[in-house]
Amino acid sequence: MVKQMLREAGILGEESKNEVKAVKELQEALEKIKEPKGEQAYYSAIELFDAVSKYQDVTTGKNPFPKRFAEQYALLQSHTRNAGRSEYGINRTKAGERVDGSNTYWGDIYGIWTFNTNHFLTANSKFAHPGLKKEFEGITIKDVIAQDQVRPFVKSHLDPMKELTKDLVESRTKDIDKYYEK
Repeated sequence: MVKQMLREAGILGEESKNEVKAVKELQEALEKIKEPKGEQAYYSAIELFDAVSKYQDVTTGKNPFPKRFAEQYALLQSHTRNAGRSEYGINRTKAGERVDGSNTYWGDIYGIWTFNTNHFLTANSKFAHPGLKKEFEGITIKDVIAQDQVRPFVKSHLDPMKELTKDLVESRTKDIDKYYEK
């Protein structure tokens, strides 16, 4: 009877279990990502893209969580689309391909051309631009990209995704426990 109730609630079933497992694995990967400060921002971005890409490889996009969490699940899917693969975006990997510095791209700000992460990690030349912000005086192109592009991108996805995956996984556990108590 309990299993029937769980199935009817959309909480039990092989597809549902696989989807929840994918969210749990994403949650675990996100928790391991370090704060994106300075040069570390590039490595945090690669880890974020890799975690999201692995999630995209296994997710069906069908909500296995209680209906009251539909909005959070939809928001998580939105973050994974924005931080996921895109042929002309930042993360230019194909399904199953590991994310690294050669297939993630930054730039196209302040007149800095688009290059892959590996290029920016070795870009030690000083940033020079006619409209140079005072805060950029004497810093490298690598630091400009890290500070004004990479770090804000990672922060805009990492913290919300950590919270969403945590809430979703906890909701799933609580609902299953609730059904087994009946």
